[in-house]
Amino acid sequence: MPAGQVEFRVARNTRLRDQNCIGPGCTRTARRSDLDHTLDPGKGGDTVEENAGPACYRHHPDKDRGWTLSQPAPGRFVWVSPLGRVHHTRGEPIRHDLPDPQPFRHHRYKLASEMLRSRHGTV
Repeated sequence: MPAGQVEFRVARNTRLRDQNCIGPGCTRTARRSDLDHTLDPGKGGDTVEENAGPACYRHHPDKDRGWTLSQPAPGRFVWVSPLGRVHHTRGEPIRHDLPDPQPFRHHRYKLASEMLRSRHGTV
């Protein structure tokens, strides 16, 4: 498989796995983030899903600012700040989808079927 196809496949699969930026507390979507290598290719890192994650424009350069990043398992990231503080992140949404709302029923009103049953004594 040509290198361009490999990179496209890795980027697509990584963005599906990690729906948000992998930076601590970040909610920017993976689609609006760059693919970042956990271990840079210049340091021996490969372009594979186990070594990649989406990082937004704010978090992508953090490794050059003294932060360290590791990925102990695919999709699980550990950031260590320059002061030694450890942040465990996953590239998943912080705000999950809300459940479907329940139909509104005011206590004063009964459904037509309930009214018919109560009139005919089949409660």
